[in-house]
This record gives sequence, C-alpha cells and structure tokens, in this order.
Amino acid sequence: MLRVREFVKQGIRWKLGNGHTISFWLDSWCHELPLVELLGLDPSVTDRSQVKVNEFITHEKVWDIAKLSHVLPQHLVKLVLAVPIPMTNMEDSFCWGFTGSGDFTTKSATWRAHDTIKHDQTSWKFNWI
Repeated sequence: MLRVREFVKQGIRWKLGNGHTISFWLDSWCHELPLVELLGLDPSVTDRSQVKVNEFITHEKVWDIAKLSHVLPQHLVKLVLAVPIPMTNMEDSFCWGFTGSGDFTTKSATWRAHDTIKHDQTSWKFNWI
C-alpha cells in the first residue's frame, strides 16, 4: 500500500461541504490539480495555506463572484462556479476523483494506473505468470 500511496493521492478529491476544512489554494477540490498548481504559483507561500474555501462563499450559500474574480483569472472562476455549494451545513469530505459517483472502484484505479504507465518501458519480465 505504501508503494502506491502517491498514485492513490492523485485520485483523492475534496467534496465541498461548508468549506471550512478545504484549503482554497492547496487542495484538489474543483479540479484534479490544486489552484496553486493550475496558476503555476509557488505552493510554499505560507499565507496561501491559511485561505479556506468558505471565505469565497456568501451567507446565502452562493459563490462570491467578485471576490473570486479578484484572485483568479476568468477561466478558473468558471471552474469554481461549476462546483455546487450544499444548502446544508455539512462537513467537507473526500471522494474518489476518477469516477463520476466519487466512489472508489478497483476498476477505475486500474484503468487510471494503466494510463500512467510509460509505454517506452521494457517489457515486464514476469509476463509468463
């Protein structure tokens, strides 16, 4: 399990609840990459780790478009606006990003792993198994 930890981490996404736990810049919550990576910014800047998603949600449970537009380019604002905000005050949670349902399946992990295999590698010496 430890050998595939990095691979599994690629598939884990945050599922938005109240937005209090999710780091706006550093967590994968609206795309398979964090916003900081989509923008090509330095993730080690400490003030970015303190900003949570809930800071961009109004009391009426809608995205604060003006605030988003102040910190993100328009194409990423559209990406954020596509994330639904729950009407209830549920906690943030995790889901599996490689299925539409968010549920982990070995099939989805296997197909994703096949996509990451380098095709120029030498053939596996245990094909006889």
